[in-house]
Amino acid sequence: MLVESEEPRGATLRVKLFVWLVAAAAVFAGITGTRPALAETPLPFSPNSTCMRCHSQPGLSTKLPSGETLPAFVDEARYGASVHGASFACANCHEQVSGFPHAELAARNSLEYTLTHSGTCQKCHRNEYSVTRDSVHTKLLAAGNEVTPVCSDCHGSHYIESKHSKVEISKTCSRCHRAVYEDYVSSAHGKALTGAAEQDVPVCTDCHKSHDIGDPRTVTFHYQSVEICANCHTNKDVVSKYGLSTNVVKTYLQDFHGAAVTLRSREIASEIASPQTFVPVCTDCHGVHNILSVRDPESTAFKSNLVKTCQKCHEEAGANFPAAWLSHYEPSWAHARLIYVIRSGYQIMIPFIIVGLALHIFVDLWRTARKR
Repeated sequence: MLVESEEPRGATLRVKLFVWLVAAAAVFAGITGTRPALAETPLPFSPNSTCMRCHSQPGLSTKLPSGETLPAFVDEARYGASVHGASFACANCHEQVSGFPHAELAARNSLEYTLTHSGTCQKCHRNEYSVTRDSVHTKLLAAGNEVTPVCSDCHGSHYIESKHSKVEISKTCSRCHRAVYEDYVSSAHGKALTGAAEQDVPVCTDCHKSHDIGDPRTVTFHYQSVEICANCHTNKDVVSKYGLSTNVVKTYLQDFHGAAVTLRSREIASEIASPQTFVPVCTDCHGVHNILSVRDPESTAFKSNLVKTCQKCHEEAGANFPAAWLSHYEPSWAHARLIYVIRSGYQIMIPFIIVGLALHIFVDLWRTARKR
């Protein structure tokens, strides 16, 4: 019986071995037939090594139902040098991906793919993400404007840097706001956005902020623009380098335009501004993105252009109309001499009148008391 049982057992072992070999060959064929060729040079071990065996292949991409090509290549060296590269694994952001082959993408096009993943950043950047909820971009997105930028449109996806130069910030905004950017680079601010002056020059985010960007068409923003300009133009350490005065905001608030803004700003409402609600602020006279030096003949604040600038509000203004404005000079012996003399006279005379009046009342009361 022992002899009879050895043959079937040997046959069974040979069958099992053959089945295992066939299965192994099928698996190997399936793997090599469905995935891209592996890198010839072994990649160093990292938390992303498994992903990078495929995604480090230049040209790797996938087709979306729209026919668009979605790039899937990631430069491992650039990612490693990014702000996330040292501590974040692919799965921290792509947590919906598990196993290989990957599931088919649900997004119909690249725009839908970006919007689908736009909420990923809030897992770590909750504060920044929450303030964007009140921004003009998010409101436009909620209203159905799908081309509104989200986190990755401004910061990138895999190669995010910790800091950007001011030049790069403006270029980022220009991807959507091209016409505004062209005005800006030709302005006094944009022209100075090079070399040592870079850190002193305002760029988009200095005036409009970065995450909680407000709607610049509102009355609120219109009046707050005075404070925005004041952030730089009252900073002596900044403007003194360029021979500018720090009194521009003070003199503005002392004249009729500034006084009107002070009163009107107390009644601000966040409606879309209309010409009837406007009181001129800095940008109405100097321009918005196309601001030029007042010494530039093309400037809206250049002397020969002032009448045209004033006529935007004062339609019947004549050639002598701008002379009624003291510009941003405080009255002095050199500028507006007559006003300076009259004001100085009042500053001397009024205290004497008040003191004399008080003395008169005191003496009268004293004499009345003595008679009793």
